[in-house]
Formats: sequence, C-alpha cells, structure tokens
Amino acid sequence: MAQGSGNLRSAREDKVRAELHRVRNTFSFRLGLLLTESFIRKPWLLPLLPFRLIALFFHKTIPYKTSSQEGNNKEKDGGILIFCTSEEGMASLERCEGLSKKYITGGKKVIMLSSSSHSNRLLDNEIPFFALPDPKSTSMNTREWNDTCLDLMVSIIEGNNVGTIIFDGPYPYRGVLNSFEIYPEIHTVWRRPAYSPATNEEQISRFDALETDWLDAYHISTIHPRRTREDGELLHLLMGLGYNRRNGIAKRTPAIITHLERLPKMRISIPEHLTISESAFGLTSISRWDTLASNPELDLLDAAVIPPEPQLIKLLTARQIPTLVVTTGNIQKQLISQLRRVALNHPLLVLDDPDGEELRLALGTLVSGTMQVGNVLPRI
Repeated sequence: MAQGSGNLRSAREDKVRAELHRVRNTFSFRLGLLLTESFIRKPWLLPLLPFRLIALFFHKTIPYKTSSQEGNNKEKDGGILIFCTSEEGMASLERCEGLSKKYITGGKKVIMLSSSSHSNRLLDNEIPFFALPDPKSTSMNTREWNDTCLDLMVSIIEGNNVGTIIFDGPYPYRGVLNSFEIYPEIHTVWRRPAYSPATNEEQISRFDALETDWLDAYHISTIHPRRTREDGELLHLLMGLGYNRRNGIAKRTPAIITHLERLPKMRISIPEHLTISESAFGLTSISRWDTLASNPELDLLDAAVIPPEPQLIKLLTARQIPTLVVTTGNIQKQLISQLRRVALNHPLLVLDDPDGEELRLALGTLVSGTMQVGNVLPRI
C-alpha cells in the first residue's frame, strides 16, 4: 500500500489550517485587525488609517496551499482515484473495475479505493488497491469511519499525485466530501447508473461533474451465437437479481426463487454476496460466483435474471443469452423504452415492477425459450 511522506500533515490538521486561513482572509477579520493595530498595538500607524482602509478593499486573498501543493505542482492529467462502495454490492465494484481498465488502456495511472469486503477477489493485482471496512459492518461509529476514510484518502492523494477522484456510490461519504475541501484543485466526478440517478442537489454541487452510466456508453455487438446444450445437460441460469444490493437481496428475489422451484430442474449460479441459503432453492444445484462481469462461465449460461445494470446487459446480450431484466418501478420510463428497443435485436425480456403472475409467466417464457434450442426467445 502506498504511503505519503513522513512529514505529511494529518487530514484533520490540513482541514483546520484551511479553515483558519479562510477566517483570516475575511473582510471583518482584517478590518478588526487593522483597527486594533491602529489604536492599540501600533498607534504610530493611526495617521495612515484612511489609506490602509482604502487598501483593505483591494486586498487579494492568497489561496490556501495544502501540503501536496507546497511540495509539487499537480498536473491536470495526474493519477485517477476511483472509489467504489459497498452499498451496491458487486455492481459498483465491477463498474469501477471496467472503468479502471479503460483508463489504464489509455495510459492513465489508476488507484482503486473500496469500502466493500468483496473487492480483493475482484480487482486486478496490477492496480494499486486500498481498502476501507464496510461502514455498515464495522465497530467504528460514523464519525470514526469518516475520519479514517479522510486520512486514507489524504495519504493516497499525497502519495500518488492524484488529479481526479471518481466516486461510484448512491451517496458520497462525509470523509470523501471533506477531502474535496482540502484539495479543491482536484477534479471530482460522481458516477451513477442511469437507473439510480443522483438526486440530492446539495451533494451534486460538491462535485465538478456528474456522469451517467447507461447503455449508450456500450456498443452491443454479438460475440458468438447462443450455445447449444448437450442432451441431458441441465439448463444453467444466472440468478443475478440483487447484484446491485449490499446483501444481494432485491425486492423480487423471494418470489423469483419460489417460481424457479416449480420449473424443471436446472443449475443456478448466484452472486457470492447473496445472503440466502442454498437450501432456499430446494434440490436445485447452486454455485456462487465471486465475480459476474469477468466470470469465464458467462459463456456457458443458458439464461439470466438480472437488474437493469448496463454492463451486465451488454455482456449477456453480446453472447445472445436469453435474459430477463427486472426493474423496481422507480426507473425512468424512457430507460424502459431503451431497454425494449435493445430487445428488438436481442433475446431480452423487460419487466417493470412486476407482480407475481407476471414473474411466473416471464420465467416460464425464459426457460421454455432457452430449452427450445435454435428458437428465438418469445417476448412479452
């Protein structure tokens, strides 16, 4: 793990110094100081008071320099710190992993920071990686966790000449926002999937840019035709609903499991962080995946049930794997329309906040369409 130099200021010290610098440069503070000097500390300067008052209005504030600015001049194309979070399960981790690979391919230096307990198994060893405990799974209180987050971010920024911070999560941590105050020269980006946009205007205003990840960022092309199963081979289904949740449990997960139990026997793969016992699937063969986006068994799938995660949709449709996309009802209608346009050329079913009967019919269609090898998956 990279470390800053031994004489670095602590994060809290830098923040206090920045606030003190701001107060000392306010007009009221400088006016009070001028009057104190003129009448008490340096009365011989009293004849100059009118001229010094005029000069007060033309005072130019000198920006506060952090320890990193004092030691070196940051370039706009410095390192990129990508912060993936725990609140959205594997989805945030794998979105950030894909993004980091794009930047590395473009010759950029990337540093990863994660608050998820699953990140060690997902990220390449070639990428400098720093870990924080999941804020919901630690004995630290909120203030202690944010102080730890801030101190680690300062160490990373100082030691890696960071020029850009990309945060991928539903809400920015206080420790992250505090680092922006210490390093105002760093370009900051809040990245959100289109189906779960940022809505807090005050939090949005703390970032320099807001990026949206959706299907238009991916070129969907067919890698190879749908595979053909051998006689007697069990259908292999990915039950990826909950992929974008901390504990892997989504709104419709229990209902889908109930319906899958009533269908012909199959192999089912689920995200490793899904907090549900394999016994919940009855006698069905269950395997847990510690990664979805880069799992080599993707090519061996026959069907999938997933949330509207754009990276997963791209990977599955490119392989022509029959896929059921289940949304929660909060997604914008225009995004539903875009998904259904993708379904015109790919084996894709889209259900927006479905009830139990809609799920039963869709799953039946998904499985029967897959079993009839060579046929196009029927669409609802």
